Amino acid sequence: MLYLLKVYALVAGAVFGLSGMVILAFLAWREVRAFAAARYRIQQRLSSLITQPEFFATHFAISRSFSRPRRATPVVSHKFQ
Repeated sequence: MLYLLKVYALVAGAVFGLSGMVILAFLAWREVRAFAAARYRIQQRLSSLITQPEFFATHFAISRSFSRPRRATPVVSHKFQ
């Protein structure tokens, strides 16, 4: 009787151990997938900032274009030379 109890305990330990390892592997796989997806989104955001620098330069370019005259006029007119 004690022998069968030891065998059943060994089988139950193996079954619960293997099922625990499967569940742990599944949870780890989900975390790895979430981490990979987050890393991909971060890389996409950074690459969009690097490939589109016009977003940062737009305000400066607009302010310079309004402050400059449309046609270059000399300081001294040619009539007085």
